[in-house]
Amino acid sequence: MLANALEAILGAVFADGGLDAAENVFARVLAPVLAREGARQDAVEEQNPKSALQELLAELEQPPPRYVVEGCDGPPHDRRWWVECALEDPAVSFRGSGATKQEASIKAARMVLKAVKQ
Repeated sequence: MLANALEAILGAVFADGGLDAAENVFARVLAPVLAREGARQDAVEEQNPKSALQELLAELEQPPPRYVVEGCDGPPHDRRWWVECALEDPAVSFRGSGATKQEASIKAARMVLKAVKQ
């Protein structure tokens, strides 16, 4: 309902004052909100890139990413895990490393997400 109300307001402003008036209202009202939303989305992607990647792929109607644990090295008290995150279409894959499998998969997902968004 809020979207419909905003659309009606912008339409009325456009009908009464033209494109410049509507752009002015948009810039004053919506631009700050969109900027905050963009910053919030960037923070979410930084904190949880695996979920952000999966959501983006769902929007693009692509299959979810595939995570493969490639192994680990190092002594038991100081392991280094390697995880690959791969997409089918577009064919993109990156390998992440970390002290845990989770950390390695997050790093790999972050790189894939960055590549897909470019």
